[in-house]
Amino acid sequence: MPGGAGGISKMTKEEEEQAKFKVSDYINKMDDELKDRFKALKAIQDLCDQLGEEEDAEIRELEI
Repeated sequence: MPGGAGGISKMTKEEEEQAKFKVSDYINKMDDELKDRFKALKAIQDLCDQLGEEEDAEIRELEI
């Protein structure tokens, strides 16, 4: 069972891409007043995700 404290699982790349598409599609359907704010938040979240992946890779390298 996905989610919850005991059943945390990672999404596959395909699931991640589908989720990103859904978010982008939802943002594009918003009013212009909100759209720019949510696009900025999504850009920040994408950057945070990228930095987290880089950190994980560096930690793995140090562990090896």
